[in-house]
Order: sequence, then structure tokens, then C-alpha cells
Amino acid sequence: MRFLAIFLLPLFVSSAFAISACGVCGVHSGAMCMDDATFSFCDHASRALPGRHSCPTGMVCADNFTICVNATTIPKGAATCETKCGKCSATNRFACRSSNTFSLCYGNEQPSDVEHRCPTNQICSTTKDPSSKQFCFDPVTLNDEDISCFDSSRPSSVFARFIAAAK
Repeated sequence: MRFLAIFLLPLFVSSAFAISACGVCGVHSGAMCMDDATFSFCDHASRALPGRHSCPTGMVCADNFTICVNATTIPKGAATCETKCGKCSATNRFACRSSNTFSLCYGNEQPSDVEHRCPTNQICSTTKDPSSKQFCFDPVTLNDEDISCFDSSRPSSVFARFIAAAK
């Protein structure tokens, strides 16, 4: 029995937190990681509230009761919440520069310096429909994980829909 307890203890300790996916309200943290070091709090319906908060230096955002955890406790090779903002899509077609601007990548891993603006009330997404010719989408059609760049005034499409419904 003692052997079993010693063997299982590291499993419970190592699973005390989970790396949170970007743009998803964490079950344990009650926060939405925007990238590896910033987050927004979530309301009771798992919608992001306005405002962005930063983890202290050396800590990363995780789905943990404490929200931010020491970066050295992350298992080697574990995926972390990295922003897709400014990074070329999987097909190297384009990169979202902000929630409503994008740059073409022309098949390269780095986006060009020329920024293009999305149509009014649309949000840039590199992941919504990778085979689509679209760069920008109506927020109603996006899930939080489809958002490539979050801004502090409107951290997620869920929040945007929440505000629209309240009007």
C-alpha cells in the first residue's frame, strides 16, 4: 500500500494544473489565458470580462486555482498558451496583427510589414477556416479559440456577443 501511495502521489501533484488553451475560460482558474503571460477573468457563464492582467515575471498562465504558475514547474515539452497574434497561419498565408488587422505572409514564416484592415465589425482569425479565402469573420461565427489576437477592450468574441446582447 505504501508503494502505491508513493507511486501515485507524483501523478496527483503533476496534474494539479493544466496548461490553459488560449481564449478558453479555465475550469479550475476561472480565467482566460490570452497568451502565456496575460489573462482576463471570466464570469459565471465562462465569458471573458474586460481587462487584461499580467502574470508576474517568471510565471505563466495556466488553468490552476492560482491562475499563474512558476514557469519552471511546467513539464518539459508541455504545450503552453501562446498567442497566434503576429504569427503566420499554418499555411503561411497571413498573420493577424491585431483583432482587426492582418498582414500577408506570401508563403513565408514571417508576415510582411504591410497591414490590411478587416471590414467594420469583423475579427481576424488564422484558424476559423484555414481553407477559406477569408481573413476576417463576423464575431458571432467565431469561438474564443478561433481568435488570433485579443485586445484589452474586447478580449473575446464571447464578450463581444455578450455586449451586443445587452444593448
